[in-house]
Parts: sequence; C-alpha cells; structure tokens
Amino acid sequence: MQVINEYILFVVVFEIALTIRIFMYRRNSTFNNIVKEMIITNILFAVVFGIVYLIKYRWKS
Repeated sequence: MQVINEYILFVVVFEIALTIRIFMYRRNSTFNNIVKEMIITNILFAVVFGIVYLIKYRWKS
C-alpha cells in the first residue's frame, strides 16, 4: 500500500511539473508534439520509478 501511495504522489507531482513545462513551450509546439512528449516522458518516468522501486524494496531483504 505504501508503494502505491508513493507512486501516486510521484505521478501527480511529475504531471504538474510536466504541464507547467508544456505551457511554457506551448507557443511553438503543436498538440501532437505535446502528446508525444507526454507519452515519452511518462514511459521514461515509469522506467525510472521501476528501477527505484527495485533498488528500494527488492534488495533490502
């Protein structure tokens, strides 16, 4: 349960930061670019969190 809460918190903070970044660059980016960037960043984030999770919770025991 702790892991799920941590993950949700990470995602919320990350999405807020990503949205702010997108709005900063919105003038010169189309909707397709924004969607592409969000998908790529979310995949990268999932990978990073997966690695952190493995290090934190698997290698402890």
